[in-house]
Amino acid sequence: MMMARLAWEEEAAPMLRQLELVGREPVAKEREVLDREPVNDPDVALAMDALHTASTCRALGYGVVGPVPQSAIDAWCDRRGFDLDSAEYLSAAIRYVDGVRMAKAADLRRQNGG
Repeated sequence: MMMARLAWEEEAAPMLRQLELVGREPVAKEREVLDREPVNDPDVALAMDALHTASTCRALGYGVVGPVPQSAIDAWCDRRGFDLDSAEYLSAAIRYVDGVRMAKAADLRRQNGG
C-alpha cells in the first residue's frame, strides 16, 4: 500500500502544487488523477510520515541521493515509542520502498545519460 501511495503522490504532487498556487479547481484530467488517490489508512499514513521524515536525512553527493539512513528510521521510531518488533517491521517496509525508489531513480539517470 505504501508503493501505491508513493506512486500516486509522485503523479499528483506537481499538479496539487500548481492548483494551490493558482487557486483554481481541477479540470477533468486533473480530477481523474485526484480521484485515484489511494485510501489513506492510518498504518500507511504513519509509515509515510516515517518515510518522509527520515528521507530528510539522506546523504547527497555528486548529484546522487543516498538511501534513507537507518539511524533516521531508528530515531523516528524511538521518538514515537515504538517497541522493537514494530520498529523492525517499519524499518523493513521503509528499506524496501526506499530501495524500489532508488532503483527507479538510477534507471532514470541511466536513461538520461547520467
